[in-house]
Amino acid sequence: MNDLVLLIVALIALWASVALSRRRRGPGAKLPPGPRPLPIVGNIFQLSAEPHKSLTELAKTHGPLMSLRLGSQLAVVASSPDMAAEILHKRGHAFSNRSIPDAVRIHGFDKASWNTMATDSAGWKKFRRVGREQLFSNQALQKTEGQRQETLRKLTEHVRGFSERGQVMNVGEATFTTMTDLVFSTLFSINLTDSAANMELKEHVNGADTTEWAMVELLLNPDKMANLKAERKSVLGDKSTVEGSHISKLPYLQATINEVFRCHPEELNPNYDKEKMCLD
Repeated sequence: MNDLVLLIVALIALWASVALSRRRRGPGAKLPPGPRPLPIVGNIFQLSAEPHKSLTELAKTHGPLMSLRLGSQLAVVASSPDMAAEILHKRGHAFSNRSIPDAVRIHGFDKASWNTMATDSAGWKKFRRVGREQLFSNQALQKTEGQRQETLRKLTEHVRGFSERGQVMNVGEATFTTMTDLVFSTLFSINLTDSAANMELKEHVNGADTTEWAMVELLLNPDKMANLKAERKSVLGDKSTVEGSHISKLPYLQATINEVFRCHPEELNPNYDKEKMCLD
């Protein structure tokens, strides 16, 4: 009897999954090619612990634009520069909106909170205009340049102190503190260093991983570190601090950062293999 009940439940779940899939797809919807999904779970088992590599392999079979079913969610994956340009540049407006859960719409939160507003709504455009004109314009950033330089000076002194004492420094902790100070001093003119709010924020946001990976890569690739130092010397001369206006004149630094992002798409990879270092 129990086996019969389980069989009925499984059949109902399978039917619901197929019906939901067809409803989400819509009448007459034409999807890109892709691997055949399994009932209920879809293509989840075709993604490994390194999904970017799995998607690359699937794209070799199904093309630069393919559709995947991840449980009840439909995903369309673009994996070529031309396809990405078509979606993000030529048809960016059509793909720029976000999916807003029905639970958010119930009390009208989708019209009051910027992170749930439709990107083509008047409210979202107002938030963007305020950010562009009041927070991130050249004039606004120039007003807070002194605060950023002071924060970077403190980081430099912090690092120099550990170096002079011959002590080991926690790069991630120092970088995270500096990043949060930079953001909050720029946006809100407050400093979170050594505050309870800073420690609480560090739990929810691990914003220093990129810096740690960059340091690992550069320490294991001293020739690339030498190239960075040479570029910095040629652009800054004897100046000790890099300013925002210098970044566009440091292409090797920009390429290094992009390479770190490429080699470490996941924030922390427990299966990281030191034999597969990048920056080559």
